[in-house]
Amino acid sequence: MKLTVIQLLADDINRFQNTSHRIQQKIREACQEGADLILLPECAYPAYMIGLEKEPDSLSNIPDFLSRMSELAAGNQVYLAVGTAMFEDGVLYNGVAVFDRSGEMIAKAYKSNLWHFDGKWFSQGEPGCVFDTEFGKIGVMVCADGRIPEIARILRLKGAGLILDAVNLVASAGTPDQLTNQQYQFMLQARAKENGVYIAVCDKAGIESSTVTCLGRSMIVTPDGDIAAECSPDKEEMLTYELELKEMPPLKGRRPELYRILAEPIRTLPVTAVIERPYRLSDLECFTAVIRFDCTDEADYVKKAVDGIRRAAILDSRLAVLPEMKEGMGFNAGSMEYLCSHTPDHICAVTAYGTDGGGKRAVVFNADGIKGELPASHIDGSGDADEIRVLELFPGCCVAAVFGEEMEIPEIARVAMLKGADILIWFDRKNTGDTMKMMQTRAAENKVFVLRTTPCGSMDYSLGVNPDGGKLFTTFCTLEQTASGMIHTSLSKSKEVVPGTNIVYGRNPNYYKELTI
Repeated sequence: MKLTVIQLLADDINRFQNTSHRIQQKIREACQEGADLILLPECAYPAYMIGLEKEPDSLSNIPDFLSRMSELAAGNQVYLAVGTAMFEDGVLYNGVAVFDRSGEMIAKAYKSNLWHFDGKWFSQGEPGCVFDTEFGKIGVMVCADGRIPEIARILRLKGAGLILDAVNLVASAGTPDQLTNQQYQFMLQARAKENGVYIAVCDKAGIESSTVTCLGRSMIVTPDGDIAAECSPDKEEMLTYELELKEMPPLKGRRPELYRILAEPIRTLPVTAVIERPYRLSDLECFTAVIRFDCTDEADYVKKAVDGIRRAAILDSRLAVLPEMKEGMGFNAGSMEYLCSHTPDHICAVTAYGTDGGGKRAVVFNADGIKGELPASHIDGSGDADEIRVLELFPGCCVAAVFGEEMEIPEIARVAMLKGADILIWFDRKNTGDTMKMMQTRAAENKVFVLRTTPCGSMDYSLGVNPDGGKLFTTFCTLEQTASGMIHTSLSKSKEVVPGTNIVYGRNPNYYKELTI
């Protein structure tokens, strides 16, 4: 299949007629190059900032614009997906209309995760759709819906091997070549990898209404999470990519019975109570140390753990994260008692070990003993885990744990966030090229801190990222070392990404029921 994305230059809504003409011309050019499927940006017509200037004709002309898109699809026998403002039953949505080779509108997707000022003129719509072609099933989503892991996941469960993402990615920089954005930088690459799908991203370039700077950089992301091709950040251009879709196998490793919270009403969610509770600022401050070392046996691990906790205490840490024990190692009762007895009163420490049958378990302890356990829920040998568990360390700070490849299952982190987790601790032993991007994505999509802890002994590192996906601290790759930094859980309790976009209050749980069955 020959896929063409048309990156348009942004233009103001008062030039909507010129925009329509340019779109039609670009579609004709793509068809002359033999495109099978053409994707245009979010709100290619009439514009993205609809409400800044009063241009009622631009909206009244939407039916005519859609008719012209239908004619172009039919006349050129091409599939066409175009981002446009759309009315349905008198309600205005930010949508993508999909036309088949005969010009019939066979699918439409409406934006659900309204971004920033979108809600001033658009209504929240039902996200995502999947349509059939002779090449295979293709999904559609709109811009910020790509920040919501549930939406791409549902498209994948419906069989999509390619997801079309019409976007207006906003950015800011001193020069166009410096422009970047979370979705471009890591989120959409993680979406492709975790679902094993292609994602075609079509953006605008330039500035609209002297206010919105578009990222450009329309791109094709492969199922491995790699960017195969991309446009410039500042030019109107077309990008053509040939790909072959295959029938998508069932997703492995999911446990829908553990995801029921995804479809529960917002007011009943634990996170809602957590973020609405009053706190003292001191309750929200958790200086954290991640301690990296290697060991030869259980006694060596305990010795180095005690030494690391001692250093963490000197730093006034409230949380000390230890590496997972080597495979085949575990704690006897005496070792655990020794660790607890050598942990200062003000510290909670976390370790992890393998269990019989191949499972894994994190243990949270302090001077008083074992505070709780966080078992793996999705790796081999963890089938007896009946929940994705979240544990309160102290008022103002809750943690959850994931192990190894569990990080690539987005439902785990999502459930943990909805249960009130501020920090996601990742016990990992395998550094891949996607490690950092996956961490950043889990952090930013859930507005939580993510800490990765890995033993010494290989070219790898332990680190932490903040709820925006920014690096908080890191160890060197080869040394036994303690890295530390301040975690303000006020940041993980603020679920507002930008004004008008909140990852808790903006949810529509009815859309996510398919993930729980």
